[in-house]
Amino acid sequence: MVEYLERFQTAIVGVLGFAGIIVTLIVNARLARLAREGMRDDERASIRAALIAEMKIIKGSLEDAIEKIKKGEEDGSGAVLVPTDPLSDAYNALIPRVGALPPEEVGKVMLAYLSVREMRKNLLLIHGASPFGEHRVEVPRESFAVLEGMVSNLAPKLDEAINCLSG
Repeated sequence: MVEYLERFQTAIVGVLGFAGIIVTLIVNARLARLAREGMRDDERASIRAALIAEMKIIKGSLEDAIEKIKKGEEDGSGAVLVPTDPLSDAYNALIPRVGALPPEEVGKVMLAYLSVREMRKNLLLIHGASPFGEHRVEVPRESFAVLEGMVSNLAPKLDEAINCLSG
């Protein structure tokens, strides 16, 4: 047996060395895949955190608008000033990366943001509403119910997106 091993020792060493290289490549590939998955998870977490924070801010601004209407806080003219800015800077910056999220989350987030943007654009369609400066619309008291309805319809979409992202 020893004679057999001595005769083929170069071949045996070559096979063992080659096997070691293959095992090293497989282990390195697995470690690289795990590292990429970890980076992807971190990216998803940061995207979710930014979108959740921004949607909570949007929801807070909508709740403030409803509160102004309910309390009758009028800006001196029997009207309420509503910002037309959709407050979507984080979303706009993250659009190229939103695809890293699962499809269900992407759908809910996009629906929420598109609904907010459309609501803000539609403010001028409210009867008696008029631009007030560059980023606000003045909505008269007689149209408060319409404005409240528009704002109230957005809350469930934002809540659904926030809850979906929160997991």
